[in-house]
Amino acid sequence: MVGKARLVDSQEEKRAAWLEPFTAFWPDGPESEEYLLIVFTPDRIEMRSYTQGVAESPTRWTPEVLLRTDDGGWQVSD
Repeated sequence: MVGKARLVDSQEEKRAAWLEPFTAFWPDGPESEEYLLIVFTPDRIEMRSYTQGVAESPTRWTPEVLLRTDDGGWQVSD
C-alpha cells in the first residue's frame, strides 16, 4: 500500500480509536505517552491472490493495482 499517514495528537481521537485489548500493551490506556495513533489513507494498493481471483494465473507474479479515484472509490489500473 502507498498513501498518506498522519500522527494523531488529539486525545479525543485517540480515545475514540481505543480498543480494550490494547490494554495488554498500554495499561495506562489511550492517555499513555507511549500510545501512538497513526491514521493511514491508502492511495494505491497492490495485491495478488490467485485463490481469490485477484491474478491472471498462478505463475504470473505481477500484482493487480488499485488506484483511489477523485471521488474516493477505487479503480483497477491498466
